[in-house]
Formats: sequence, C-alpha cells, structure tokens
Amino acid sequence: SAGGLPAGTVTSATLASGVGGKIVQVKYVTTGTNYTTGTSSTFTHMPAFDLSITPTSASNRLILNVSIAAETWHGSTQGGPLHIGITDDNGSSYLIERRFYPYRYDTGGIYKEGELGIITDISAGSTNARTYKIYHKASGSVSNTSINQESWDKSSFVIYEVAA
Repeated sequence: SAGGLPAGTVTSATLASGVGGKIVQVKYVTTGTNYTTGTSSTFTHMPAFDLSITPTSASNRLILNVSIAAETWHGSTQGGPLHIGITDDNGSSYLIERRFYPYRYDTGGIYKEGELGIITDISAGSTNARTYKIYHKASGSVSNTSINQESWDKSSFVIYEVAA
C-alpha cells in the first residue's frame, strides 16, 4: 500500500480519462517577414501571422502565444511604444494589446531590440472557425519600429486548444 490505500484500490480502470487540460490541437505559424512603420495612431495588419482554427468544443480554452522579434528607435529625449494587438474581428477590437517601450530621460536617441512575448487564454465560445490576426503600430515620438528587422529574425504565433 502507498499513502494508506490498500494495494489494488486505484487501478487504471478507476482513473478518469479524457478529462480537461489536454491539448486537443495546435496551430502555428513562424515568419521572417519584415514589417516596418513610423509613428501612427492606426494599427496595421501583419498578414504573415494570420492563423485560423476551428475549436472542437465551445467549452475549451484557446491559449494564444505570440513571440515577436522587435526593434524600435527614435532620435529624441522621449520614447514611444511599439503596440502589438491580437484580434479575431479584423481589427475592430483587440483581445489583448501589449507594448514594447523604449524611453530615455536625457537628450539623445535610443534604440531597443528584443523579444516581445504575449500569452493569453480565451474561451473558445463556439465551434465556429475563426482567424486570429496580429496588428502593430508605433506611437509617441518613435521614429521607426520594425518586426523581423534582420534576415535571421523569426517571429511566431501559436494557438493551443486545451480541453475544458
């Protein structure tokens, strides 16, 4: 016996199977497509990241995982962020928005590069097919932003459907 249970009390036949927490399906895209923008108050679609999924159950969860190779720079004393938004309605609204923010308190420019990671989960809500899209914009006094600036840069978008 282990933990006070008599031997044979718990067998594979008495354990639940097919319960929540299992990954049902995975959709992903990896891209090196470069997207560059100057300061803008409007989000711009990055079509290389479009990812479609048809959930198998309305009660399942969708985990959205984005990894962006980002660079931003400006030549003034104040910064401004690169914004990344994920949408399932062509940019009418955003499920989540994150900022990649350089800032400098003295005079002179600034340059920042690195990975911008976003992980969030949402309810599947239905078994209807849908396409998730990623948009970007730069705000403040940013001179320029770039996604996948260098030839070796790669960014990815992964959607996991997890059983409820």
